[in-house]
Amino acid sequence: MNNNLKLELDTFIIYLQKEKGYSANTLDAYQRDLLKFNSFLISYYDLSSLTYKTVDKWAIRNFLGKEEEEGKSSKTRRRCLASIRSFFKFLNKELRYYGAQGLNILPIVEPITKFSKTITDPYSIQYYLEKALYYSLEGRPGPVWLDIPFDVQSAIIADPSKMRMFKPPPRIDASIDETTSQVDLIMKKITNAKNPLFIAGQGVRQGDAIEEFKKIIELFDAPFLVSRVAIDIFKASYRNNLGLAGMKGSRYSQKIMDESDLILSMGCSMNVAFTNESEMLFPNAEVIMVNNDKNEFDKPGLNLDMKVLLDVKSVLQKMLKKAHINKNKQFT
Repeated sequence: MNNNLKLELDTFIIYLQKEKGYSANTLDAYQRDLLKFNSFLISYYDLSSLTYKTVDKWAIRNFLGKEEEEGKSSKTRRRCLASIRSFFKFLNKELRYYGAQGLNILPIVEPITKFSKTITDPYSIQYYLEKALYYSLEGRPGPVWLDIPFDVQSAIIADPSKMRMFKPPPRIDASIDETTSQVDLIMKKITNAKNPLFIAGQGVRQGDAIEEFKKIIELFDAPFLVSRVAIDIFKASYRNNLGLAGMKGSRYSQKIMDESDLILSMGCSMNVAFTNESEMLFPNAEVIMVNNDKNEFDKPGLNLDMKVLLDVKSVLQKMLKKAHINKNKQFT
């Protein structure tokens, strides 16, 4: 049988079994009638790439006429016609689209996801699952959305070798020289600063850089503030943790930011709830932002002196390697 016809027939039989709850005998009757109809179509159209979209009412009438010529009873012919009608009704409707919660979801989720797709080809499911997983974890982790219709969920994969596989695009990292020069400059600014202040954002957790951040803090004995979503990364009793910053932070956090001469934001989006306006929050400080999402650098009201488009973990690791400063220097 033509693979396209077989796939659609198998999907229909599964639909009758799972959704309609038909008995095994009824399913066998449907399958026999439709397999017979398939055989007729292949000989009638003489096309190896036949699809059900090419079938017209004349083909069905010819099939029923052939059944009559072969001596099939009117009851049998009516049953075959009922099977064919049910099958084409199934093919022509968009399953579950008009349900109580049915809608085209993609235009809604596209603005808030890194990747979204409706799967229409069962043989592409592996490709899009792998692609969605890749984009959910690549760079700044974020949500993805796959809409998998019922007929695709229940489709039979007759030939797994035809499954498409996703090949991740080549990663383009900053050059070693560029990364080294940026880290060297950060280290120099920390060394020359009198009142440096680190800010820990959610990117420290998402980037698996908590231990590196802690080592840098202890190396410089530098204070740090946290964003709202990163407030639970370190215990409040941790000596260098000065608590929550921003509009919802404590009064003394604002005083600390006013008196700092260097701000190092690590994995913090520095949104309006945190910064309001950077000139007001950091009136006497240079502001360095390390983030792997370039869109975070250009938000309204955020003025940065240095933008470092790198993963927080890689920057902190290189800083630790280049820690050639006096470890006894205290920042208070």
